[in-house]
Amino acid sequence: MTNFEKELLEKLEECLSTSREIREMLREKKAEAIIYRDAAYAIERVGISKSTLLREQNKGNIAVAKEGRGGKKYYTDAAVERLRNLYWGLATENPGL
Repeated sequence: MTNFEKELLEKLEECLSTSREIREMLREKKAEAIIYRDAAYAIERVGISKSTLLREQNKGNIAVAKEGRGGKKYYTDAAVERLRNLYWGLATENPGL
């Protein structure tokens, strides 16, 4: 292996290491930004009954993000807002904008 190839390999390893660090930082930042809401909040915010929330969950329109003690269900705030927009037809044509 030539000196040039060794130097190139070292630089690539540095880049890979930096890339991993950046990915880990982004994962941590994303985890910090997630807001969890309980079923009572989701029901009130969307304006639906408990049975409708369960029906929408079974249809795949909202997913349980985590469960607490006693089986208490939590949804992400973003999932609650998506369901609200979907349920009431409030979705925008360009949701990414």
